[in-house]
Amino acid sequence: MHTNPERFVGEEIVVTEKLDGGNTLLHAGAVYARSVAAPSTGKWMAMVKKHHAWKVTEPGVFLYGEDIYGVHSIEYRPVTEHATFYAFALRGGDGAFASFAELEAYVRQRDIPLVPVLFKGRFRSVAELRAFLEQTHAEPSALGGEREGVVVRLVRRFPAAEFQANVCKSVRPGHVQSDQHWTRNWRPCTIGANDALVSANNSRRLRPAAQPAAGCGRRSAPGGRVRSDCKRTDRGVAAASRRASGPERLPQGPQPRYQSSRPLSMTAYPVVG
Repeated sequence: MHTNPERFVGEEIVVTEKLDGGNTLLHAGAVYARSVAAPSTGKWMAMVKKHHAWKVTEPGVFLYGEDIYGVHSIEYRPVTEHATFYAFALRGGDGAFASFAELEAYVRQRDIPLVPVLFKGRFRSVAELRAFLEQTHAEPSALGGEREGVVVRLVRRFPAAEFQANVCKSVRPGHVQSDQHWTRNWRPCTIGANDALVSANNSRRLRPAAQPAAGCGRRSAPGGRVRSDCKRTDRGVAAASRRASGPERLPQGPQPRYQSSRPLSMTAYPVVG
């Protein structure tokens, strides 16, 4: 249980889907898993290496995401090779976590999928937030299949020392993980037939991905209405339709002012209850 759920009341937050994948770090063109001592050699990292790792080359930028190429407990609907990795956090050598807007701009510029965004805005009470989470857990994943849970974080930028105060996850009741670690007998997720269309022109330059549609409104939940003054994004995640064959010159926009450092490991999420 989060020690201070009131932290997420009254301040702008974003709620994203917690995908059932491997916590993965992209840094300086390499892929890291749980250990940041050396790049990962796991075969389940093949797709993120092929399609995205080479896009994150800045020495002071660290991009975190969920890799779903290796099936864990939940198997999602077929995806393209490009859409087996979903970014959820951007961090720099100074230890600070970028704002969610910075993260969105960074991955959009590089055509890297973003975790499904379920909500942006403010809640007026802890009860309202919990009612929202209760109903959200009952919904299916934006990628098809069951939803593991959600992640709640402040929209603004914050230092690493405030991570556990400003980020938490909520896992749906009844989510069961396998007794055996998934890497023991790992298997790849199902790659959709439309992936052949994605690779039809591998010399195509990267284009900014379309932003998710946004809207305003209210949603109901068990025990009362959930009302907010926020914008709420579409749960659907547009399927990625492009991939690149290797490193190429990417358009350079404003970059986070980060200093070079060795890769930084991701702190475990506190849990809200």
